[in-house]
Amino acid sequence: MVRTPDYPNEIPRPGLPTNDPLHCWFQAAELFSKIREQHDFTLAQEIFAALGAPSPKRRREFREMQAVRFFKLRRLAGLNLEQISRMLAARNKNQPKENRISPTGSTDPKAIRVWLTRVLKKRGINPTKPRARKPR
Repeated sequence: MVRTPDYPNEIPRPGLPTNDPLHCWFQAAELFSKIREQHDFTLAQEIFAALGAPSPKRRREFREMQAVRFFKLRRLAGLNLEQISRMLAARNKNQPKENRISPTGSTDPKAIRVWLTRVLKKRGINPTKPRARKPR
């Protein structure tokens, strides 16, 4: 994300580069979710009717991107994979099944840890590597 004069304090979020088409689809899905939360599902559908429904593969990619972002943000806070899996399972318990970040909407921390490990390795991220400490 490029910092613009209009938004000088905007913090780049971890994820794919903005020139990647998957990143654009992911951002569109996030916008759809925000419209749905703040207004209603019907309005969000009307706005995004031109896009069409995402394929099952695209929905899986969205969930994986959400998981990677969730992992990276929690890893920056110094949490390990086990803690992050438990946090994600707790988050999933409070969400409807279609909004959960896991392949089948699971709330089991062990199943989420296995899936998250697979997703991270697929994207070239070492899930067990400890966060690098900043030198003093």
